[in-house]
Amino acid sequence: MSTIDEKNFGVVVLKSNMNNKNQSIYSSNLYKTSFNIYGNFSINNDGTIASIDLQILNYKGIIDLGFDRNEPVTCKYQPIKDDEGNIKHHVIVLNLTLKAVVGGSTDYMRPVDIDENLAILSEINQNEDLYFQVHRGFNEIWDQSEGDKSMDKGIFDEEFFYRDGTHFKRRMVTKVPEELYQTHTNRVYPQIDFLQKPGFNCGIGNNKIIRY
Repeated sequence: MSTIDEKNFGVVVLKSNMNNKNQSIYSSNLYKTSFNIYGNFSINNDGTIASIDLQILNYKGIIDLGFDRNEPVTCKYQPIKDDEGNIKHHVIVLNLTLKAVVGGSTDYMRPVDIDENLAILSEINQNEDLYFQVHRGFNEIWDQSEGDKSMDKGIFDEEFFYRDGTHFKRRMVTKVPEELYQTHTNRVYPQIDFLQKPGFNCGIGNNKIIRY
């Protein structure tokens, strides 16, 4: 389960007068490429989300990132609850998966599948805090169906593999167990070598929603 950083966040405006305007919702760095993801929101009169169209823009680096065409891009309401089952934070979660464009099957623009449960937005009081999180997945450059493939076309997948000359090894950690996480607000990293995890940095983008 994700958590909310209440001190550090971006801003997403969900108002009809912001329809058809790109808003920055997530930024990070993979393969030494700096990139940003923008969301173009269309808002209904009752304040619910009609549609979201995404665009990724690569700023620095030699390897472009894109949306993996073989993975879904979804958005739904996923509240965070306390130990007694009460809602602690209202959260909209956008799930997407990135991949290096050179590997094929990617898009720079992508529509989002809106879950029906987002209709609940019309029932959430305007004075209540509402957050928009981007959960970013990440896939290998090259097809792994026939075993570990670290390199093709002269491009080595350094996010998922180590190498030394002709020797390579897959990075050992592909998912950091939730129980190893400490609070993000205290900047305490998991009690493992996090550099082993592919695409560890900035796996979640945290934004606060403005509706009024």
